[in-house]
Amino acid sequence: MSCVCMKCQKVEATHNYTITDRGYGSKFDGGNYVFQVCDDCDDPDYEKWFHESPPPIDMVTVKYEEYQYEDDIKKLIHNLPLMSYRKFYAEDL
Repeated sequence: MSCVCMKCQKVEATHNYTITDRGYGSKFDGGNYVFQVCDDCDDPDYEKWFHESPPPIDMVTVKYEEYQYEDDIKKLIHNLPLMSYRKFYAEDL
């Protein structure tokens, strides 16, 4: 999928980061989201944030998934231009 960078909105995006199949407890539970940026807007942390795996779950004591970087992703998305913010959340519709 080709699109304009969701951060600068000036050039074509060259990096795609997705969130899919996160379970109960995730701030992105049950959704499918795409974040796309150009080379200039890319950040090495995005790979770690978007492709994080939750620690193993002990089903007796913990019944939900916890992700360390979801607050970072939320902050990133909430600081995007409005059209990119809408596009990020519209991917799940």
